Amino acid sequence: MKRGLRMGLGIGLILAVVVGMGGALAGLMSIASAGPAARRGWPLTPVLVATIELDAGTSLTLDHFSTRDVPSIFVTANSVTPDGGSKLLNRPLLFSLHAGDPIRWTDVEPAFPMTVVLLATRDLLAGTKLTSADFEELRVSSKFVNDSWVRADDSAMVLGHSIAVPTLKGDPILWTHLPPKAAK
Repeated sequence: MKRGLRMGLGIGLILAVVVGMGGALAGLMSIASAGPAARRGWPLTPVLVATIELDAGTSLTLDHFSTRDVPSIFVTANSVTPDGGSKLLNRPLLFSLHAGDPIRWTDVEPAFPMTVVLLATRDLLAGTKLTSADFEELRVSSKFVNDSWVRADDSAMVLGHSIAVPTLKGDPILWTHLPPKAAK
């Protein structure tokens, strides 16, 4: 009887393993087919992706990108579509990209000239003597900057001068808000 019990347990164990493996295989097949089935019917939109590893500073050429269809739900205004590809040419990357990474407009240097200006880091009352803690640098499009904005290169010229007009946090530091002796 001991022999029969052992044989029965052995056969039961083998059957349990076979049934378990069959169940695991069926589960894996179900999971593998669920992804494509869930995506079936999603509208696709072509976007530009990096074809190779690209370092920050690389000037883009046609060899650096290709198209890939992605579900439209993942495409944003920041995504570069094929019709924007010509606008990428010769523009340097601001960040490194891996092969296959979608290219976003924020990944490339802006096409328009940029100027570094000074912005107030806190609300400044009239009469406040400016210190380096009172302003920060920000790159902005040159088309928005006029001669009254203080450029970052001129920051030493405004240090220690009192601001004549109240300036809110985030506002540009303007030459017209400084006494004439500080103005260049």
